[in-house]
Amino acid sequence: MNIYKRNKIILNFIIAFALTSVLSPVSVIAEERADGRDLLMIREENDRLESRLSGMEAGKDYIEDEAFADASTLEEAEEIAETYGAELLEYEEGIAVLKLPADIKTVLSEAEKSVSVSAVLKPQLILEDYTLETTSLSDYNDPELGSQWFHEKINDVNAWNISTGKGAVVAVLDTGTQASNDDLKRITDITCTGDMSSGTDTNGHGTHVAGIIAAERNNGSYGCGVAPDADIYSIRITEDGSITLSDAVEGIRKAISKKVDVINMSFGATGDYKDDFQDYIDEAWKAGIVVVAAAGNKGVSNRTYPAACDHVIAVAATTKDGKLADYSNYGSWVDISAPGGSSGEGNAIYSTYISDGGFKGLIGTSQASPMVAAAAALIYSADSSLKKSHSSSAADEVSARILGSSDGMTYSCGGHSVTGGLDIYSAIGGYKFREPSGYLTTSGNQYIGAGRAMKLRIAYGSGTVPADAKKAKNVKWEVSDTSLFSIKNGRLKCLKTAEAGASANVIATYKGVTVSACFIVTKPAFKYGYLSNGKVENTLRSGISANIGETVSVNDICSLTGQNIRVWTDDPAGSGSENSVSADMIGYSIKISNKKKITVTGCDDRGNPVAFIPNKAGNYTVTYTLTDGSGRKFKVRIRVS
Repeated sequence: MNIYKRNKIILNFIIAFALTSVLSPVSVIAEERADGRDLLMIREENDRLESRLSGMEAGKDYIEDEAFADASTLEEAEEIAETYGAELLEYEEGIAVLKLPADIKTVLSEAEKSVSVSAVLKPQLILEDYTLETTSLSDYNDPELGSQWFHEKINDVNAWNISTGKGAVVAVLDTGTQASNDDLKRITDITCTGDMSSGTDTNGHGTHVAGIIAAERNNGSYGCGVAPDADIYSIRITEDGSITLSDAVEGIRKAISKKVDVINMSFGATGDYKDDFQDYIDEAWKAGIVVVAAAGNKGVSNRTYPAACDHVIAVAATTKDGKLADYSNYGSWVDISAPGGSSGEGNAIYSTYISDGGFKGLIGTSQASPMVAAAAALIYSADSSLKKSHSSSAADEVSARILGSSDGMTYSCGGHSVTGGLDIYSAIGGYKFREPSGYLTTSGNQYIGAGRAMKLRIAYGSGTVPADAKKAKNVKWEVSDTSLFSIKNGRLKCLKTAEAGASANVIATYKGVTVSACFIVTKPAFKYGYLSNGKVENTLRSGISANIGETVSVNDICSLTGQNIRVWTDDPAGSGSENSVSADMIGYSIKISNKKKITVTGCDDRGNPVAFIPNKAGNYTVTYTLTDGSGRKFKVRIRVS
């Protein structure tokens, strides 16, 4: 898109993750490590590992004479190896791989007698290959797929096994489209606004955007779109890129009347345009339409509209090499990023066009926005309950899945950045387990108290439970060890007789997708908090303050509170930290009060907020709930002024 004129009411178009029998001595041993782990904690966790290994088979489940440990420096890695009498095989990315002097059970047993151990050992597990049948771009005959590098970046190819957008309708408010292009057979209707007499694209921008969304797949022509079976409702709101406000809002109204599922707007303007757009956006939102807009191409933090309106997903642009595009706008009002490309051979976003042989590369937030719009179409297509509802709550749900399932990465350029890139498979089929206190990752170990039970459900990456997954018949549940665990309709129960360290895999099958996680038994939680004058306190009521607009990190409970937050498995009276483990070892969900008054700046793989920015003064409560089935909570009160 070229540079366009600007008039009083004209909007600028925007292009738009051995020991033998005695340990080697160490002359000086620090009882308290720099990372906060004391000797008692190391012994406790090594004891837990020893118990866990008792239920595994050496050579099949783990390598008998290897282990690894976390180390912040090479020197620390060498020290750890020395204290365990081990050989340091490798040190990369903070991981020290050790060749043990004996089998790991013997090493752990001998370590119990030593005061020299300086780190927790981790087993060298032999992981099972959970191979799924996936799809690659090479399975399709579209000749230009090789130039469409953005498919890999947004993880859409595997999502096509679940949804291709069939039945979903995306309104493209743009320069119109060229329906004669061989790759644009999904354009089901073309119209125009204002005094234009035709919806045919004479500029190229609208045809490019439409192809990013729904160019046909596997038809032997050009590339393909992100939602290749979605339908396009093309609304021409400009001929040359200069858009009047009336044409823009008329286009929104036309989309509402057509009862589309998604609106893409790869245009906007910097300035106080919110009130001009917001009422029309609200109409679309109430009709269940997900509205997506480009953030703008000026490389500034200034808000652009309609992208910065409420109920709009504002999209920034990233490059092929994983950076924020230097032209992309940014700021707290931007919701997510997607590939927008950059200059240079092969770095642009290639899609359908009205010239250049019908296929061309362009760059801008204009190209990033339709990828997110296509993601919304894929979700609507995959979930019939949302499609049927078509309400504001449905639109919110689709948006939450997209934003809640972003890759969590920070994309930077110069001194500014945007957090969260589009990850379509996670939004559609990247399922996790959800339990009452929060969401559970499937990439690491989970914990459950002996004698406890928890209700598990299948959830999207955003934590939302699909409507049909709530019915028992639609999900198959299994547990690998039925002697200590039982599961029925997602309710996982651990017997009281289960010993700490025992474990089992929970497997759920939903819509052909397998979700699994390892649950490890812990002793039941007795109390949760920190010791104050011999009493366990489960609320920190004072001492933490913040300012409006200041980022507050909440993912590390101990760092936030300045206290050693622990979980006691027996009465802690007079016993200090005995009979307790670190709270972050079991894990917790995090919830922040006054959600409408804060901006969450990122989430971890459990779905927990990593940090937030308070937008208004007042008192905020951060609640940490143990994810072991006990439901025990710890609360932190924060005063914002």
